[in-house]
Amino acid sequence: MRKEGIKPSKFTFSSILKACSALDASEYGKQIHAQILESDLQSDEFIGSALFDLYSLYGCIEDGLRSWGLFSELLVSGRKLDEFTMSGALSACANLAASRSGELIQGHAVKTGLGCFVIVGTSLICMYAKSGDIDVA
Repeated sequence: MRKEGIKPSKFTFSSILKACSALDASEYGKQIHAQILESDLQSDEFIGSALFDLYSLYGCIEDGLRSWGLFSELLVSGRKLDEFTMSGALSACANLAASRSGELIQGHAVKTGLGCFVIVGTSLICMYAKSGDIDVA
């Protein structure tokens, strides 16, 4: 895309970051993050969620928490978040063993009607299972 002069969208960047997470390619993820910082998309909720997931998966707690700060700002700003953003944030909480933060996200998902989506429910089950709370999961 870059060779052809095509500017990646927020969906392109978030998909690439998710692929980096799935393929254990954190170095590529960091390179993509650098490209995101050069674009005007660094405050997008899809990208923030994917970055949070990437960094938390690889134990980069500080970077994951910076991405969590972005997610928190999105919540406070009143921007409408979707089920994919919620799912990504819950997955990241699972990777960081941050079940308390996950509970807060769950509350927001229920309050906004996003808790009924299968992708959100699946992420909640995984989060609680990874934290060892099988009964809640």
